Amino acid sequence: MNVRVKELIFWRYGVSFVLLPWLVLSAPPAAQHEHVRAEPEKLGTVQFATSCIPAVQTEVNRAIALLHSFSYQKADAAFAAIAKEDPGCELIRNGDQWSASLVDIQRKTISAWILFAQKQKDKGLSEMRAAADQEDAIDRPPVAPGPLMPARELLGEMLLEAHQPVLALDAFETDLRRAPGRLNGLYGAARAAEQAKERTKAQTYFSELLANCQEADPEQPAVREARAFQLGGK
Repeated sequence: MNVRVKELIFWRYGVSFVLLPWLVLSAPPAAQHEHVRAEPEKLGTVQFATSCIPAVQTEVNRAIALLHSFSYQKADAAFAAIAKEDPGCELIRNGDQWSASLVDIQRKTISAWILFAQKQKDKGLSEMRAAADQEDAIDRPPVAPGPLMPARELLGEMLLEAHQPVLALDAFETDLRRAPGRLNGLYGAARAAEQAKERTKAQTYFSELLANCQEADPEQPAVREARAFQLGGK
């Protein structure tokens, strides 16, 4: 997994726990102040309503606390064990599945990158596609913030890592249709197009990126690469 991908995942699942209200509000008030970076098993207390059998309820809360405490591999293993013991286990909240779906998308995304890093690339891509499809299908409330790093963009990054630029380009373009002008979407689409030998598309996306970033730091990687492409320096 390259440095850029690690930064993207940290941005979504690290910084986002501070910045995104839907992640904070999905836990009860007592837990909202306890989701800080913690040593493994030194966890805050969370309580989620579920359809799970009583025998796994404690483990569900532990798995979510691990996820919020950056212990991704332990969280992934805990969710897998829960699914094995109670395949019908689901999170519920006030009769709707919105908050529960967001947690499940997190779980799928983390699981996907763990599988991918373990050289199980096909399984990782399949899990990442499932997360992206689930996120795209969410009926998001009008005032709810969107994700800082959409799952569809992370799918595009994974496909680039897997040397599948044509499919990566499709993922980024799908993301841009839902969220036009996003920096990471434009940057991903431009890189994918370049690797797929679609120079005209690469030029279009790099040009739009530069138009949106006229006041940006010229050493910002996306800006620097876009300018190098336009100057024919690559």
